[in-house]
Amino acid sequence: MALPNSGPLSLNQIHVEAGGSSDSEASINDSDIRGLIGKSSGAQMSFNEWYGASSVTTVSQTISSSTNNYNIASSRPGTYAAGNTAFTLTVNPGVTIGTNSTSSTSLTMGTPWTSGDTVTINNYGTIKGGGGNGGTGAYSAFTGSNAATAGATVNGAALTLTYPVTVGNYGSIYGGGGGGGGGGSRTLSSQFGKLGSSFNVSGGGGGGGAGVNAGSGGPGGPSAGMPMGGNLGIGNAGAAGSANAGGGGGNARGQMLFSTQDYPVNGGAGGGLGADGSSGNMSPFPSPSPLTNFESMSPQPGGSGGTRGYYISGNPYATWSPQGTVGGRSA
Repeated sequence: MALPNSGPLSLNQIHVEAGGSSDSEASINDSDIRGLIGKSSGAQMSFNEWYGASSVTTVSQTISSSTNNYNIASSRPGTYAAGNTAFTLTVNPGVTIGTNSTSSTSLTMGTPWTSGDTVTINNYGTIKGGGGNGGTGAYSAFTGSNAATAGATVNGAALTLTYPVTVGNYGSIYGGGGGGGGGGSRTLSSQFGKLGSSFNVSGGGGGGGAGVNAGSGGPGGPSAGMPMGGNLGIGNAGAAGSANAGGGGGNARGQMLFSTQDYPVNGGAGGGLGADGSSGNMSPFPSPSPLTNFESMSPQPGGSGGTRGYYISGNPYATWSPQGTVGGRSA
């Protein structure tokens, strides 16, 4: 704690600030006492020179350009004094701190920090995680079926704390969006008198989640049609996410012999910043149907949406002042 800026000031107060024990022997020419004001041995000194003096090392650090996977401890200046530092990190307006992976942290405290240090983070920019990839659409066929896959879950965090910190969030902090689930599929059969036919519908891919290094869209389900139909029945891929929005899911696609038809979107949309991805839906029943009495065979449900990432890991260490705009999970 710094010495007072005015009023009575004793040698004992100065000695305690320099790290000495109260009421123990001290001299104004002791090196630790002189060190508070940067004086050399034997120099002329006056008590008023110690007004406001502090033994705490003040370290300020600023992030002024966008970056990924920033480790505070490994980037701080060499003036850090363990257990005796007042450290402030400022993220400038317009700066984005992101990540290269959905399993890693965009901004982390790192180590070591020592009891007695005080740490403040003032965020005026944006800190956000990466987006999850979309799931693959399903397909159904008489010879076999493949299930849709789930959208990717984001397990990384935008901010990870491992030591008590006062966080002033004047910008935004978001976990990455989860990937959208792949769309479901079905094979539809119909009987018209003695004639039979099938209509195969493949699922669309899920959309990618939002974030720095946003998630990619998932592929549509492979062709479920007869060999003579080629690959015309492949479901449409989902769209990739962007820095701020999740990508849309792909359309389901049906095939009967040489004829193909696009159907409504059934791949799940990727989650926006701090949001879960949507689950994929079952492929729709063709309408109007080219034949009567269709029955569903080999149905494959849509994949589940991926879970959003964490805006903070280590929230019990945070004192928010203010909390500002955040989105996602916390732990």
